[in-house]
Amino acid sequence: MIESKLGYSSLTEHVYWGKTNSDKPGIWIGDKKDVTENFLNVIIDGYLSKNTKRDIMVDGKIKYSLMNIEHSKESIDRAIKILNEIKSTL
Repeated sequence: MIESKLGYSSLTEHVYWGKTNSDKPGIWIGDKKDVTENFLNVIIDGYLSKNTKRDIMVDGKIKYSLMNIEHSKESIDRAIKILNEIKSTL
């Protein structure tokens, strides 16, 4: 089945939008468009605004945490505090 989707290349470290064949995972069909900058802007400006943390749940448990830390001493100190709180729950 042919479908349009986002994909990530570990070789180029870029995000692409294009068509793939679900019967052959990882194989692009035709041209793909590099949308890395747009993708990151959506994540940073929309989903993960400055100085925030979002948890990604898998099977009802926190599997991953994403953080967007402004490059300042105060923000880094806050991030360290959050990470220490997460660590204490493990």
